[in-house]
Amino acid sequence: MHRIMLSGLAVACLGLPVAEAPAGIVVGGFDDARGGISAVFNGSFVDDARNSLLSHFDVDAIVGTTELTPAFLSGIDLLILSNAITQSVGTPLSPAEQTAVHDFVHAGGRAMVVIDGFMTGSSQSYATPFGLTIEDDDLSGVLPVIGIDPPHPVWDGPYGDQLLALFYGAGKFTFLNGASPVARAFIVPEPGIVAFDHDVLGPGSGRVVVFGDTTPFIDGDVNPAAFPAHEALWLNTLHYLIEPVPEPATWTLAVCGAIGWLGMARWQHRRRAT
Repeated sequence: MHRIMLSGLAVACLGLPVAEAPAGIVVGGFDDARGGISAVFNGSFVDDARNSLLSHFDVDAIVGTTELTPAFLSGIDLLILSNAITQSVGTPLSPAEQTAVHDFVHAGGRAMVVIDGFMTGSSQSYATPFGLTIEDDDLSGVLPVIGIDPPHPVWDGPYGDQLLALFYGAGKFTFLNGASPVARAFIVPEPGIVAFDHDVLGPGSGRVVVFGDTTPFIDGDVNPAAFPAHEALWLNTLHYLIEPVPEPATWTLAVCGAIGWLGMARWQHRRRAT
């Protein structure tokens, strides 16, 4: 009978992890004074993406800043950044901002970073906090982008399979630092989208997704082939970043502790009997 009970308890220890539903989160990034057209707070080219975020997820607030500081980052849950302040000019992160982003993610913060790879004067500063290297793909024209097997939940997730994306003036990631490749342009072997799962960048680090092009998330009235064709990719990425990482429920941990105690007690009893 004791063996049956222990076996049942062991099965409980192996049960599915339980995670609480996420409370409302605070999303932060540049305002348009610093981030221009692509600022998540109020950029004029990302209204569709911002409205999609607000309509699909429990967001308490979207806040903006002209400078990424530890104080600002300590007040947000999810950082969304882009280097594109116009369609041809980027704003680099300062060394202090790069350090602040690095520390934010290593402390468990989550980030979505959308880099226009052809803006070489600023692009690497957005990749450096995660140990990535990005280079201009040196290609012109619209490039079809395909998922990399096995499919990552950013590409094929709860909001659907992206199937195909479009890049224009993109970057490619030539050093991944442990990131998972998500997708690449059809004629480019290096990935153009990468993702870090939690704990990959360091113990307790948060999830990060980095894109090598901003085209997929531009408003539909600017480019009909942009956000309207990529909303599944946007929502899958947000889901991956926002939804909590499952953790063992308290009762499961207690049961596992009980198994250890009972097992030790039986072992001690057998030692005395022999």
